[in-house]
Amino acid sequence: MKTSQRIIIATLLGAACVGTLLSRPADTLAGDERAARRPVPSSSNFSGFSDWGGWGDTNWTHLQIQRENITSAEEAGREVGRQKRRDEIEKIGQDNLKEHEAYFDEILETSQAALKAPSGIYYRKPGFRSAEAPASGSTVIELGGNRYFYDQGIFWLQQGTQYTVVTAPVGAIVDKLPVGVTRVTSQQGAGWYLFGTFFGQRGSAFEVIKPPAGTQVFYLPDGYSQEKANGVDVYRFGDTLFRPVIIQGILAFQVVEG
Repeated sequence: MKTSQRIIIATLLGAACVGTLLSRPADTLAGDERAARRPVPSSSNFSGFSDWGGWGDTNWTHLQIQRENITSAEEAGREVGRQKRRDEIEKIGQDNLKEHEAYFDEILETSQAALKAPSGIYYRKPGFRSAEAPASGSTVIELGGNRYFYDQGIFWLQQGTQYTVVTAPVGAIVDKLPVGVTRVTSQQGAGWYLFGTFFGQRGSAFEVIKPPAGTQVFYLPDGYSQEKANGVDVYRFGDTLFRPVIIQGILAFQVVEG
């Protein structure tokens, strides 16, 4: 191609470009210029929204507010769930406490011995039956036409092939006190107590006695019953009546009638 031809073609192309630019609106050209100057956000720093001018800052702030609102709502929901769980745990604790108190009251109603009697002591409540005879070391006591077997503070009567525990017969004499007795005092002097049975000194031996009124003990044995006397709750064990009393803040039982 000749040089003159090249000059003519270049002139025509330049005129076409100038015409195109002149035909575009001014605001489009300005937008292109701003776009050329706008920085591209770094992939390692997504907060580059703020570098995009006022539009980017405003929308980023809106996004932050929305996220904070969502986070606050989620946390509020979680707190409601936690509070509900705390309430459930507290209710379970209250129910367990009520159940424990009811259980304690039931034991108190049915057996003081289970709570306050000496632990580890051999005991069978009146009415207990066994097909086996008392231990070979038991003592035979004849009293009032009955033949008792005495073993470790417990009195048995043979009835056919069965042996039945009975309340201690007043007047029975034993060689020594059983393990677990507690010392008691009354207007008639000192004595000993074990599971509803009272012993008094008789020479070198010990005798089952009728307890004097006013004698105080700190537990009742299994096998007692509850009654009303003159509108007051009393407890009966054999022929002995007790009434509840408080001694220095401690529940005790005082003989009303022996």
